[in-house]
Amino acid sequence: MTEAATPAVPPPDPEVLARRLHDLGVGRGQRLLAAYSGGLDSTVLLHLLHRLRGPLGLRLEAVHVDHGLHPEAPRWRAHCQAVCARWGIPCRVERPAVRRRPRQSLEAVAREVRYRCLAALLGEGDVLLTAHHLDDQAETVLLMLLRGSGPAGLAAMPAQAPLGAGRLLRPLLDWPREALRRYALAQGLDWLEDPSNADPALERNRLRHRIMPPLREAWPGAARALSRSAAHCAEAAALLAERAGEDLAACRGAYTGLLPPPWPVLSVAALGGLDGPRRRNLLRHWLGEARGRPPPGRLLEVLERDLLGAGPSGRGAQRWGPLTLRRYRDQLALFPPAPAAPWRPRRWDLAAPLVLDEAGLELTVGRGPGGLDPARLPPGGLWLRPRRGGEACRPAGRAGHHALKKLFQERGIPPWERGRLPLLWIDETLAGVAGLCVCQPFACAPPAEGLHVRVAPRPPVSSGSSDQSRPWD
Repeated sequence: MTEAATPAVPPPDPEVLARRLHDLGVGRGQRLLAAYSGGLDSTVLLHLLHRLRGPLGLRLEAVHVDHGLHPEAPRWRAHCQAVCARWGIPCRVERPAVRRRPRQSLEAVAREVRYRCLAALLGEGDVLLTAHHLDDQAETVLLMLLRGSGPAGLAAMPAQAPLGAGRLLRPLLDWPREALRRYALAQGLDWLEDPSNADPALERNRLRHRIMPPLREAWPGAARALSRSAAHCAEAAALLAERAGEDLAACRGAYTGLLPPPWPVLSVAALGGLDGPRRRNLLRHWLGEARGRPPPGRLLEVLERDLLGAGPSGRGAQRWGPLTLRRYRDQLALFPPAPAAPWRPRRWDLAAPLVLDEAGLELTVGRGPGGLDPARLPPGGLWLRPRRGGEACRPAGRAGHHALKKLFQERGIPPWERGRLPLLWIDETLAGVAGLCVCQPFACAPPAEGLHVRVAPRPPVSSGSSDQSRPWD
């Protein structure tokens, strides 16, 4: 039985789409941005929204993202602007830079850049609409299946999802591509054909042109069945995420360093109390929340073997793209890119906060009992210098000198922080460590109030890491 012999799905109808938009929470006067490439699918979506704009009181805009990657890009851009001008729809053109990363396809990079660009355009309450349809959904399920994805990946594309400060909606997921084509022909619409859609080097095109036609011939309802499977997987993924959230709360650890990561720290001991599937479900959820996509299975294998499998005093690091997983004692933490180059010494008068861009740090000063004696500060302030190794100090309130290495270990400062924390020097004498301690000769005796130097992480100007372990990106 061929696709032509299957019961045809009626073309999309403005009234049906209006009910769909209402179900998705679109209200009168809401700002809608339609992603418009000029192709068949987005042309149909934009035309339907154009017809609904008046009856629903929509504030409709079109957004065309020009990556500049194809020689025909200027013609496509001009076509989209001309169509929008004819329909009286404001057309915004975005031209983001696309920089390809190692081991990543140009298609994947462009998609990531495109969504980041579109997300930046959304204010609170705004909605971005894309023209993904039933066949796109079926292809996505098959792609995820062939990549070995779990329920979250097999859930494919949701009808709605958060994006930036607003939401992303896919209102055409119930209609197949052929129904959209019939609508376009009936309405006399003009659209562009991107030659890359026929490129067999792209895996989605191989599915679309070589796999889906015989699959539909053998199983005429294949696309809709795959879409139903995606819905079932979405429910299962939601339940797994709920369980992962409960386990995350139970497995939260205490970070003992001074520069905490932006994501929850996990207790290695608590993770060890979970069985394998439940532990991996939690790790997958934890990592996925941080990076916006689930980690590959091989990363979880390495993580469990090399970081969680170490003894109680274990340590180690493992990269995942721009992020780094770090283990120290009972702490498993995930960090954004850290500065790779050492920072240079500098003088600081403590009169205002100081940003050390090279170290990704911000230093501030407060007053309280104890702390650094202001009377001991020389004109021009003190010097900030990175640790070289071998330094020692007599912390205020303690007897005898102690190596900084020992003080770091006692306080639980992880090894990756020790080279970033600024040492405070007055002339050629160590006066303290930012955020950690003040050396006795320079300290106020409580209850006298002194200066307390605090340190906090801030995004570095240049990202990267000296960690050369495999990034698993």
